[in-house]
Amino acid sequence: MELSRHFKSRWQERMGCPPPTPKELEAIILDSVVIQWSRMLYRRHRRDFHRFRMLAIYWHPGLGCIIKVDNEKNMAVTCLSWRNQRSLSRDMCKIRR
Repeated sequence: MELSRHFKSRWQERMGCPPPTPKELEAIILDSVVIQWSRMLYRRHRRDFHRFRMLAIYWHPGLGCIIKVDNEKNMAVTCLSWRNQRSLSRDMCKIRR
């Protein structure tokens, strides 16, 4: 598995440690929960169909991170953690009628 530059920088920023090696990342993914499998989808635009890819999403509860992987290229694309989550304000939770 390859690690993209984006993945390496986001891992450093959001996890606070150097990015794992490809072998370590494969072990992390094997221990993770699959949130979404990767898929190839098509969107129709007039008479043409445009292909696009949905990334596989894995959640590792022990590390508290979500990893997005492009399975077609066998590449880790990005990483999310609690450090980059948005906080909810009370205004967002109000019901408007």
